[in-house]
Amino acid sequence: AAETVKTLRRNSPLSMACTLEMLRRLRGPGIGMVPALEQEYRFTARSLEKGDFIEGVRAAIIDKDRSPNWQHADWDVPQADIDAMLAPLGGNELKLEENL
Repeated sequence: AAETVKTLRRNSPLSMACTLEMLRRLRGPGIGMVPALEQEYRFTARSLEKGDFIEGVRAAIIDKDRSPNWQHADWDVPQADIDAMLAPLGGNELKLEENL
């Protein structure tokens, strides 16, 4: 368990919080593939602009210092930040047929 926590702590707190929220939102009967893909698309669409993706690339690939400066210093990410990452994209929303 300690090794797992160590591994998780290297990740972006915002990304981790969004992942947990997506899993929570997808619990329950009748949840299909389409809502899961919609949420993942929303997160991915915003991760380049508002998320920590670019900072992770900088730390791992560009500077190779392995010391990212995440937006949130710890796992105490405000729910408003999570909701903003997962909010509908309006006209840019993923459009899938319901029969996937």
